[in-house]
Amino acid sequence: MKKLLGLTAGLLLNSAFAGTYIVEMNKTLTSLELASFKESKGITKVEKFTPYKDSYFDKLYLVEFNEEKFDVDLLENNKLVYKAQRSFDAQMYEIKPNPKSEMITDDMLLPLQWGLYNQKPIIVKQKLRGGAPEEFYGVKGKDIGWKDTIKDIEKNLKKTPVVAVIDTGIDLEHPELKDQILKNEAECDEDGLLPTDKTLDRDGNGYKSDCFGYNFAATDPM
Repeated sequence: MKKLLGLTAGLLLNSAFAGTYIVEMNKTLTSLELASFKESKGITKVEKFTPYKDSYFDKLYLVEFNEEKFDVDLLENNKLVYKAQRSFDAQMYEIKPNPKSEMITDDMLLPLQWGLYNQKPIIVKQKLRGGAPEEFYGVKGKDIGWKDTIKDIEKNLKKTPVVAVIDTGIDLEHPELKDQILKNEAECDEDGLLPTDKTLDRDGNGYKSDCFGYNFAATDPM
């Protein structure tokens, strides 16, 4: 059920529904076949998995059953059934910025970073099987207190730590990074930029032209 699994990517999966399976039929059932399937021993309810019309979705059903009276093997061995999978409670949420959010930094995504500074973002709960989404607000103050502590952290920082970042690339001119990147001055040109001649190893450490660090991932390090 690759298409079905694709739908649940990024969803929050909770505990399984008791006695509920998602069933993929071999084909779209006729009304007679569906009625016959509903009469199977132990089945209490059969409904379409989603109202969306599609050659694949038309074969998907939610099947509820009485676990004490139902044999899953009978379901899986039914000639109409292609595959059966236990259903999970899938909930999908979207976060939108609160229009009243403070823009106290240049980061346009700050209103969404509720873990740092919760400004009551709008949380939208989507319905997997149709229905209008529900909207509610986050809880102000449920964060790490970034707004009230960041200035004190920066002021009281006694050391300037050097952090090694392992990544596949960096924008050396990014406004939030260009003044924070440690330079190996011995390998930089006089203007503080990456040397034009990238074959030089001026400090003799074995890494050529490592003014802003070194590329250990590529065959050609620069």
